[in-house]
Parts: sequence; structure tokens; C-alpha cells
Amino acid sequence: MGKSLGRIRSLAASAALALLLAGVMIPAASATDPPGPEPTQTASASAPATVDAPAPTLTATASPAPEPTEPAKLPLAPSPSAEEAPAAETTAEPTAVPETSTSPEPAQTATTEAGPFPGPPYAADFEALAAQHSLGQPKGPINCGLTGGGCQQDFAVASIYRTPAGNFRVVAEPIRSTYWAAAGQGGPLGYPAGDQRCGLARGACAQAFDGGVIYITPTTGTHALTGSVHATWLAGGGEYSELGYPTTGIRCGLIGGGCQQDFQGGSAYVTPSAGTFAVVGSVRGVYWAKAGQGGALGYPTTDKHCDLFAGGCQQDFQGGTIYVTPQGGTFAVQGALRAAYWAAEGQGGALGYPKANHNCGLVGGGCQQDFERGTLYLTPASGTLAVLDPIRPSYWAKGGQGGALGYPTSEQRCGLAGGGCIQDFQGGSIYLPPTGGVFAVQGSIRSTYWAAGGHTSNLGYPTGDHVCGLPGNGCQQNFQTGTVSLTGSSAAVASPNPFSARWLELGGVFGYLGYPVGAAQCGFSNDGCKQPFQAGAVVSSGAGVHGVGGPIAITWAANGAQDGRYGYPTAAQTCSGGHCSQSFQGGVISTGPVLFEQYSGVGSTVLRINKPGGAALAGVAALKHEGTGNFIVWSLDGSLQKLDLVANEIGAYGGTVLFDEWNDEGVETVYLEIQADGPWTITVSGVATVPRFDGTFEVVGKGDAVLLYTGHSRPGTLVNNGSSNFIIWAYGQYETDLVVNEIGPYSGVVPLLGPAFYEVTSNGTWSILMH
Repeated sequence: MGKSLGRIRSLAASAALALLLAGVMIPAASATDPPGPEPTQTASASAPATVDAPAPTLTATASPAPEPTEPAKLPLAPSPSAEEAPAAETTAEPTAVPETSTSPEPAQTATTEAGPFPGPPYAADFEALAAQHSLGQPKGPINCGLTGGGCQQDFAVASIYRTPAGNFRVVAEPIRSTYWAAAGQGGPLGYPAGDQRCGLARGACAQAFDGGVIYITPTTGTHALTGSVHATWLAGGGEYSELGYPTTGIRCGLIGGGCQQDFQGGSAYVTPSAGTFAVVGSVRGVYWAKAGQGGALGYPTTDKHCDLFAGGCQQDFQGGTIYVTPQGGTFAVQGALRAAYWAAEGQGGALGYPKANHNCGLVGGGCQQDFERGTLYLTPASGTLAVLDPIRPSYWAKGGQGGALGYPTSEQRCGLAGGGCIQDFQGGSIYLPPTGGVFAVQGSIRSTYWAAGGHTSNLGYPTGDHVCGLPGNGCQQNFQTGTVSLTGSSAAVASPNPFSARWLELGGVFGYLGYPVGAAQCGFSNDGCKQPFQAGAVVSSGAGVHGVGGPIAITWAANGAQDGRYGYPTAAQTCSGGHCSQSFQGGVISTGPVLFEQYSGVGSTVLRINKPGGAALAGVAALKHEGTGNFIVWSLDGSLQKLDLVANEIGAYGGTVLFDEWNDEGVETVYLEIQADGPWTITVSGVATVPRFDGTFEVVGKGDAVLLYTGHSRPGTLVNNGSSNFIIWAYGQYETDLVVNEIGPYSGVVPLLGPAFYEVTSNGTWSILMH
């Protein structure tokens, strides 16, 4: 009989669940229903029942059960599938083993048969309500003496409760199982306060209890809401809020004694110290990604509120704040970053809303977080500082915290002279001059600049970033009224106007003066001033501001400089045909022709050259490169426009080439643009230095070379033992000829132009023999 009754109970539950899918509401007991007689409760020989404790066993004899009716088809909450229960067996089979109730209530031991059960109080009321809801036969007697004097009777798929207030309520499956799992009327839910209601939002059903509500939906299952979580949920709009319906029961025992319950659209958290708050939508996604209450954010301390600037939202936590930006992003601002962010007026301040979560593990253990109009940096050394636009793009372009500037060491400060702004970093400072622009002053240039008085000195604000890769591995930065320069072998030197202006007019680091090597000094005779440079000086006096350099400077200094026979310069130095001269108060100093100029450096640069022999003549460049990569040399005019590809080699190289050989339009080479990855040397000379031959002997050479053939045109034999290009150009007085253009070894007789310059390109040995 036990197996048969178990099947009847299973089928009845399935039938009830099937009806529950239809969403039919279980009506409450009507006030007009005939009340059952209030029975007089008789004392039992057993001890009275206590709340949530097993009830005493009442011994009864088995007796035939009445003819049962068709089991009830109880309308219950939604369930995926169910089947109707068959009719009960017509005869109850007595057995000596009592059936165990699944209820958490005190279970009285009754007969082994299905009801009726003799003598309980309110029996008529229970029977009437069971018949009204077609609950079928009870599984046990009415059990009174529950919490507060309530009563209960269990049926296959439901239980009837009489509350201490005298109300009768039906609690049906699957709500009953969740209710019993929460300790029934003895738990936080207490007694049912209403009947099951269906037809709620998204097909849900619910039943109210004194201490909460149990909800069931087709997608979330059956879960109870109690206490402060229930209150918070209702305050937020209940099932119509962002939270939606619960998807779990409440779980306690979290860090710090907290509790958590999850919903369709969020989670509710309860803490003894912070209270009860919901974390919903994308905020929960970020919160969980950061380990929730067990992470750095800790528990929520407020609900989400969306009254921020431009429609943003915010929710605060113990260790940070999560923002939902007007653009739809959701980001956390935590710890010291939040403190600095709030000090800068948060999303309504200069930084704006966050654009990303923070990123740690940077150089030196730093962290950063990007915002709409700036970035916060956190370092052990400097704390938390903001880098705001427009300084931030310049800072990032220079490598940010991983570049030469390093981390910020101060906030941006404005109100400087003329309305400028500055922010200091570990390796430099970035200025916002009143005239516009954003420029960094770094390293030893900043040290020299600050020593001279910075933006308040006679240098003024920077007008550009520093430029490196200059001759001698030098760097230079221009300021409103001066420059600061340095080379690889010397410290930075400031050159204020008028010295800087005149020096730049003379070509700056590319000119004949070279780099400044000392500060400008005044107090010379007749109120004169001068600043020393590598190859001379810029001199200021009543006669004007002029540069004195090269051999002229040597002669002037040897004759006592400004205090000697020549006095101060009165005009600029001029050169022509290899001769230079300069006028002074006491006369003119002249020099003879210069045969060559030599330049050297490491790596890429742009080099200003002096071409001995005069601008109208071709030049000769002897090139040497000791690097392993590209070695490319372009000739440039005075406007830095490319004129000719002088050299294009890879790796170590040595050779001599012509330039300005096509100088028909009078455009001459003023600069050489050098691309190199190692040391190089360039010796520039006039064509007067080119080796000559008259054709009476065989000329033998190796690599690239330039020769002057002084004889007349006639045939000649050319031989090349190289493996690459073998090219010879001839430049005569009235014509130009491509004599040979081959690859690899070559031998042949060709007509040769004369007199002419010959430019040979080869990577091996070669020879020229005139016939």
C-alpha cells in the first residue's frame, strides 16, 4: 500500500502543477462560507505540541476509509509540465508503518489510512475549505498548537493553515515546498497572509505571508522574499523594477556577516553596517567582475541614483563607486583614485566621467584611470595626480609614464605670467603658454631653463618641443626670446636674445659657430656683451650684434678681441670664392681659401655645410659610415627641399661622390640630410681637391671615387672586378655622358669624354686606361 499511496501522491502533484500552468488563482475562503463549529479542544494523553518540534504520536486503530472521490485538480503556480492524477484507490489498505509527512510542522502520528481523522478542532472549517479547493483526502490530522496558536493540515499538493488571527489560507505546491524550506510559520515568513495570486507581470504567481512573499515564475522558479530585502525590492518597484523577480533564495554567511539574494536584473545585499541595497544591471556586471563584496569595492552603501550631470548614474560602495556614463559605459573608481576624483568634483569637474576601469601594474607599481578629459595616476612616490587635457595628449605622445617625462609630480597650475599653465613630471614639465601650444621642457634643458628663471626669465615660454639628432648628438629647444642647446659632450646652455636671434640667423647648430659653450656675459668695455660658441662668439655692442667665427675669430682673439686693435665687429662675416672677411671698428680681418670642411656624428641628423670653392661649383663629399643599417644622404637646399640622393648604402661604407653637379639653375646644397645607425664622417671640399690624370697612365681605384681627366676625348678600356653596380658618369664643360651602367664584373672599350669629371660607382676594384 505504501508504494500505491506514493504513486497517488506523485500523480496528484503532477496534476496540480499542470493546473498551475494555467495561472488559475486559488480563491481565499469566503467570508460567506459557512463557518465550521468551533470545536472544544480536548486534552490528549500526549504532551502538547511545540513550534517546529515533532508532535506527539496519537495511537489510532485502522478502519476502512470512506469511498474516495476523484482527486482534486488544484489550480496552482506555473510549472514546465504536469499530468492529472488518477482516482484514488477505493479502499484504504491498513499498514503497520505510518507514512512520514514532508511538512516541517510537528507531525502527529495518525492512522495509516487516508482521512477522515477524528476529533480535531475546526474540523468542519478545514473540511469545507478542502472541498472548496478539491484538495482530496488529508495526509494527516489537523495539527494545532503551532506558533501563536495556529493550526495546519497537509494534503497531497497543498496545506491549509488557520492563522492565530483566525484566517484560513491554502499554501499549494510548489510554493509550499519553498515555504517549508524556510521553516514554515516558524520561520521568517510566518503565517500566510493571503492566498496565491496569479496573472502577475511576466506570468508570475505570488503568495503573501506575514514576513514576506513567495514568487514563482516560469523562468526563475520559486523563491521567497523576506525582511529588508523584501522592503528594498518593494521600494524599488517590486516586479516592475530593474531587479525583476528573485532567481535564488537569500544566502547569508558572507564576508562581515552579510547576505545576498539574486534577481533577474540584479542582486540585493544586506550588511549589519551598511544596510540593504540593490545592485542592478550593468553596475552588477562590473561589481561581480571585481569580485563583488569580497573584492576591493566591498558592500554597497547606497542604491544606484541617476540624477548626475548629463544623465549619468552612480552607486557607492565601501571601497569605491561605480558610474554609468551618459554614453552607456559602466566603470568603477576605487580607493585613492576615487578620493582624488571626488576632490576634483567628480563627473561634474574637469575630469568628467570615467572612460575605463583603472589599470595597475604600470612602471614602478603605478596605476592609471582614464576619464573624458583627463587621466588620474597613482604612484607610491607622488600619490594620486590628474593629467588634464590639453596636457594629456602631449604627455601620451611622449610615452606617458613610460617615457622620459615619467609620472606627474604636481597638479596642473595656472595663473602663471601672462596666463600660462604648467604641470611638473619626474623628468620634465609641460607648459601651456599664453600664446597657445603645449610644449614639454625635459631633462637637462629644464634644469638650465629653470636655473635661468624659467618662463619669467629673458627666455620666456617654450615655443616648441626640443629637437634632438642634431650634429654631435645635440639637442635644442626654442623659447620666446632665446634657445637652450646641448651636445652629447656638454651641458645645456641658454642663449637669450639678442645672442640667440643672431646665432639662429647664422645657421644655429648648423652654422659656422657651432653650439653655445657658455652663458652670455656683459660688462666688457663700452658696455659690450658676448656669448661664447664652439667656433667663435656672438658679440653685442654699440656697433650691433654680430657673429665672429672660424679663422677670423682666431685672428680677432689673438689681437685682443674687443679690447685690441680691431675693437668690436661692425658687420657680418662674408665669404666668396673660398675667401672670408669681416669688418671691425679698427679694420678688416680676411682669411685665405678653405680647402675642405669636415663633419662627424652618430645616427641620423640634418647638417648645414659650407662648400669650399664657391656656391656656383660642384662639391665633393668623402663619406664614411660605420653602422650596420641604412646609410642614406640627401642634399637639401636652403628651404630644406631635397635636391639629390648623394648616397644610398647599407652597412659600413666609404667612398667619394659629387654633388651639385647639375647646378644649372644656381640652386646649391646648403644642408645634408643623413640617415644612419652608427658613427659617420663627411668631408666636404671643392673640385680643386679632386685627383687628376691626363690619360698617359692607367688609373686604378677601389669603391666610389671622383676623378678629373684633363686630356681630350678618346677611347678607353674600363675594367670592374666588383659584384654590384658599375656606373661611370662623365661631366664635361658642355655635355654629360653615362659612360657605363653594368652589374658585376665588366671589361670593355668605350669612348671617354675629355676634359671632364668622372664619378665612379663600384663595390670592388676598377681601372681606366686611355688608348
